[in-house]
Amino acid sequence: MEHLFAPVNGIRLHCVAEGKADAPLMLFVHGFPEFWYAWKSQLDEFGNY
Repeated sequence: MEHLFAPVNGIRLHCVAEGKADAPLMLFVHGFPEFWYAWKSQLDEFGNY
């Protein structure tokens, strides 16, 4: 897993990427108060495709 930060409208957003760069994008979005770790198992599974 690769941890990235994206500046968006003056806010620094944390992102986690997994898988091949040329594969179709699959976006997992969580709500407050969860954080990226809630999607850890899904990132592991879908990052292999």
